[in-house]
Amino acid sequence: FTIGSDLRKYHDATSLADTSSWTKDYETKINQIFHEYGIQDYHGANDYIILDLLTQTKNLLKDRDNIKHLIYENLDDIEVGENGQYNLIKHASFSNSDPFYVFHNINKTGVKNGAYAAGLIDGYFKGDTPNLFFKYLVMYTLTDAFYEIIADKKSLPEEAFKKTMEELKVYYDDFSEIKPKWYLSCRKNLMQ
Repeated sequence: FTIGSDLRKYHDATSLADTSSWTKDYETKINQIFHEYGIQDYHGANDYIILDLLTQTKNLLKDRDNIKHLIYENLDDIEVGENGQYNLIKHASFSNSDPFYVFHNINKTGVKNGAYAAGLIDGYFKGDTPNLFFKYLVMYTLTDAFYEIIADKKSLPEEAFKKTMEELKVYYDDFSEIKPKWYLSCRKNLMQ
């Protein structure tokens, strides 16, 4: 909870950055996913859910101010010592992007350590996480997952697409909910 709260303080104290290039680059990633999906032969029965989510959330990018902030490959990289001390700078790089993008890989952390990941999110939002955050999170999760395949293979092969879809279904309970399954489980356990 404290780490998430400190991340928020850091973001709040950071000045705005040029938003145009990051937003445009991220929109381009989404468009490349649509393009590669459109030209592949394989189209699964529930793929429309992913495409609809990306279509619905893509326009949200224009509504976010971008800042220069710390970004982590994985939020597990924030080391917490036995005495509770932690260092936000170690293992971080800087990015000009939406501050919510710091959570772009939180699902990978959440399936391994849901309490830690949920604490980061809840700490960031002081325990009152808006649904809008989860719309951004699903957009970043989907885009990064599929774009990683495209960047690596220069296409969206059927097997890689299916494997990624299965992974994402685990995070989002077969896309029945915008909030990740691990997050809902942690919140439910806290309420009991």
